[in-house]
Order: sequence, then structure tokens, then C-alpha cells
Amino acid sequence: MIFSFIIVNYNTKKITADCIASLYKNSKLQAIDYEIIVVDNNSSDGSKDYLLSRFPDIIYIYNEENLGFGKANNIGSRISKGKFIVLINSDTLVDQTDFSELHRLVEERNDIGFLGCKILNSDNSIQSVGFKFPSLMNEVKLRLLFWNFNTIKKHRFSNYKDKGLVEVDWISGCFMIIDREY
Repeated sequence: MIFSFIIVNYNTKKITADCIASLYKNSKLQAIDYEIIVVDNNSSDGSKDYLLSRFPDIIYIYNEENLGFGKANNIGSRISKGKFIVLINSDTLVDQTDFSELHRLVEERNDIGFLGCKILNSDNSIQSVGFKFPSLMNEVKLRLLFWNFNTIKKHRFSNYKDKGLVEVDWISGCFMIIDREY
């Protein structure tokens, strides 16, 4: 087993279904052995029946209470079998993500503990490419230059070219690949 995709659900059955469907539609995953684990934090919207009727081969864990995002991911991670754990938000779509390339990167590089990727908004503008730790300069950029506002980010990233691996201090929690052994 290469990847264990862990998706936390809390009353988001439709967007969680879209996320799962995007995994199944991804042509780069067809040659990779993976599992999908949904950890439900006590949803009351019929998520369990809805998701299992559409995707009967997923692993579905139902918590009797809302344990929060972090604890739910830990629960899914404990039962996962993949060499790499992929934490993915329920509102994230990955049908165009090159998982074969991401797999190649984490296999070849033994110094990668966490791997993120460029995160796009629904209009294909860049939402995130990773972040630096807080510093005086970063705070000036964020607070005085409105560095993180969408209109400013669109301008900042307008000429962005895919740069391959870029070391950052932290990555978005909406999508990250974790090497189980790191």
C-alpha cells in the first residue's frame, strides 16, 4: 500500500463525496495502490449512508462525538496501512494532481517528512505554495502590504512558474503527504 488518504468529515457529505470522487477520477492514481479512510466526527446529515452507498470500498470510521480535526486525523492514521499518509480536507479536489510525481519525489528524497503542493482556488489562481515562519519582515508583508489578500496574491503569483521542490517552513493543512517512517 503506497498512499492512505485520510479525510475528516463533519456534516459535509456532498463535498466529501466530491473529494472522494476526485481521487477515483485521478488517472495518476490508477497504477498506485491506495486506500481511502473517512473519519466522521459525529455527523448528523446522513453522511455515513450517503458516502458508503456511493463508495462502498472506503474505510469509514464513525466517532460518537466531534473529536476535532487533529484527533480525527490521528485516528485515521493509526489504522492506515499506506507507506505515506495523505491528509486531505473534504473540500479539496485532486483529480488533476500528479500523484505519480509526488510518489516519485517522496520515494527518492529521504529528507522529506511532509510534502505539500501548490494549492489552487476554484478559479485556478494560487492559494498557497507554502509559508515561512513568522518574522518581522513577514509580518510587515502580511499586515502592512496586505500580502495574503486574494487580489494581492493574484498579482504576486501572476508570473509564478512551477519551480519543482521548494523548501518552506510550513505547508497548508488542506493537503499534505507524510512519510510514515520520517
